[in-house]
Amino acid sequence: MNTNFSPSSNVFVSALAVVAVVLAVISLYLAGSSRNVETRMKASVGELDRRLNDGAQQTPDVGGRRANREARSQRNFMAVGGQLQTIMAKLTAPPPAPEKAQAAGAPKAEGAKTEAVYKVKPGETLQRIAKAHGTTVDAILKANPGLDARHLKADQKIKVPTAAPAAKPAAPARPAAQPAAQP
Repeated sequence: MNTNFSPSSNVFVSALAVVAVVLAVISLYLAGSSRNVETRMKASVGELDRRLNDGAQQTPDVGGRRANREARSQRNFMAVGGQLQTIMAKLTAPPPAPEKAQAAGAPKAEGAKTEAVYKVKPGETLQRIAKAHGTTVDAILKANPGLDARHLKADQKIKVPTAAPAAKPAAPARPAAQPAAQP
């Protein structure tokens, strides 16, 4: 056998050996990296699985809180509904029967209250209306259930309680003129 190699072939063989070693190192690195990637993926999947299990365990608690809130809201709506029914019953109830003396057409007693219907003018307040009619804001609010003093509207009609004018006493009769005495 011929074992004589030229120097150029030795360089070629050496280069091939270096390339083989580099390829071996790269394949070992990639094998290690792929195992590393696989390990990291398994860890990520495990973490996601743990979070899902935690969320599933918390779900009944969240559902319970939601059910409590719904029940509380339902009770509040029922209470408000009851209050609205009470208000509606008061608003739709027939007015109270007039007193016997008034029913018979008898004149009102002195100082008795009467109500006038008043048409609100733009910019007016209950205080101004009450002062102009000699009454109070509270009396106007009592005469108008549901009236909101902060939201008066122009041309809105409201009842204004006023004191009935007291009957004037009859004027005393004038004495007849007496003829002057003659001396």
